[in-house]
Amino acid sequence: MRNIIRNVKVFTEEGRFVYGAVVTEGTVIRQILERGAEGESLIASLGDEVIDGGGCYCIPGMIDIHLHGCRGQDICDGTSEALEVITAWEASVGVTAIAPAVMTLPVDKLESVLENAADFCRVREKEKWFHSAELVGINMEGPFISPGRKGAQDARHIVPCDSELYRRFQQAAGGRI
Repeated sequence: MRNIIRNVKVFTEEGRFVYGAVVTEGTVIRQILERGAEGESLIASLGDEVIDGGGCYCIPGMIDIHLHGCRGQDICDGTSEALEVITAWEASVGVTAIAPAVMTLPVDKLESVLENAADFCRVREKEKWFHSAELVGINMEGPFISPGRKGAQDARHIVPCDSELYRRFQQAAGGRI
C-alpha cells in the first residue's frame, strides 16, 4: 500500500530541504515530490492514503550509536520487555536504528544480556516489527578495559583481554558486537 505524506519540508539526498511530499510503500520511501502542479497531480493519483504533514520537517531516521536505555529500562536488564520499551520509544522520537551499550558486568550476566539481544532481534525480524528501532549493534564498555581508566565501570568485573571470551560474546550476540 502506498501512502503519501504531503505538506512537508523534505530533507533530500542533496542535503537541502524541499517543500513537497514523500511517497512511501510499507517502510520504504519510494519517491519525493517537490511542490508544484506536477507533484500535486501525482499525489492525487498515487496514494491509498494521504497524510497532511502540517508543514513539518521530514528527515531520514536517526541512528542512536550510544545509549544504555530509557523509560526506566536498560539493555543490561536482559529482558525482551526492556528492549521492546527502548526500541519503541526510540522509534517514537525518530530513531530508526540503535547500538546500545552494555556496562562491565560479570561474564555470565554479559553473555545472558547479549543472548537476549540476539533473541530479541530474531523475533523482531521474524514478526516484522516496524514500530520499533532496529538493534543494529551492541557497544561493549567492558569487561576488557584498563582498570586505570575504568570511569564508572565496576572494577570487580574487569578481565584481561581474552579472544576466546570475545568470540563467546560475539556468538551470544549473534555477531552484533
